[in-house]
Amino acid sequence: MKTDEEILRRFYASETILVQEKKLAWKLSPGLVGHKVRADVTDRKGKDVLIGRGKKIHATNLLQLEKAGVEQVPVDPEDLEGAYAVHDIVDTTSGEILLEANERVTGKVLDETIARGILSFEVFFPLESEIAGILSETVRKDPVKTPEEAL
Repeated sequence: MKTDEEILRRFYASETILVQEKKLAWKLSPGLVGHKVRADVTDRKGKDVLIGRGKKIHATNLLQLEKAGVEQVPVDPEDLEGAYAVHDIVDTTSGEILLEANERVTGKVLDETIARGILSFEVFFPLESEIAGILSETVRKDPVKTPEEAL
C-alpha cells in the first residue's frame, strides 16, 4: 500500500455519497444497516414507501430495497456525523482541495461540495469499524506520505 487512501480503503468500509439536485444520497450498501432514514424511502416509481422516515435500516430492509431496484437513500448532513473522507474531495474546475483524505466531513465542507457541483465522494466511519479510529489517527499523524519519503 503506497498511499493513505489505499490504507484507509483496506481497513475501513467506504461509502459513496452522491450529490443530486443540491441534495445528498447514500449509495445503497451494507453500510446503511443501523442508520436511520431522514425521509421516506420509496420504490423507483415513488409510489410505495419501503422504509418510513425515522426508521432504522435493517439487513432485511436492505434486501427489500435491492429487490425494488432502489439505488440510493436520501441523507441529511447530520447522517454523516462521524464520517471522514476516504480520498481528497477536489473541485475539478479550480483544482482546490475542499477536504483532504482522512479528515472529518463537516457541514461546511458538505455545503461547499454541493455548491461546487461535485457529483460524488466517498466516506468511512472509523467509529463503526472493529479497529475504531486507531488506524485513522495513526495515518493522520504519520508525516510520511510517499514511498520516496519512507526511504
